[in-house]
Amino acid sequence: MRGDRASSLPVLMYHYVGEQENSIAVSRALFEDQCRVLAEKGKRGVGLAEAEAFLLHGEPLPKGSVLITFDDGYYDNYLQAMPILARYGHKGTVFVVTQRTEAGETPRVPFEDALSGRVSAPEEVNFPVRPNSLGYIVRRDVFCNRGELRAMAASGVIDVA
Repeated sequence: MRGDRASSLPVLMYHYVGEQENSIAVSRALFEDQCRVLAEKGKRGVGLAEAEAFLLHGEPLPKGSVLITFDDGYYDNYLQAMPILARYGHKGTVFVVTQRTEAGETPRVPFEDALSGRVSAPEEVNFPVRPNSLGYIVRRDVFCNRGELRAMAASGVIDVA
């Protein structure tokens, strides 16, 4: 391929963007640093359609393209990842576990407020692993609802698959 076109497509895969400490979480600050550095180095997160066209049909992608993905469809993808991606001109893709999608046709936080990045995530989003009333550690992950998934898909920032 020509020097201004990608010859491969690196994939960056995330689950949580929040303050919990576990092997599949990255802090909001670290995720922002990673997105900022990518942009400063001329890298760009591409959408799923661009990635598919490249991988399945050999369509050219600009050099420095990366596919940024999020597994499962956690609510922090809407509240915390989406505004950071938008701030640095990246696109991402959320691969949703449909059985975990929460009820609700309206985003819990209006889209414009979420996109601004000025909304603080509730504690249960940042720390879903907690002791229950009997002292046992349980996981209570918060997933996106249908309204939030639709808002992300319409935004042009995050594709939903």
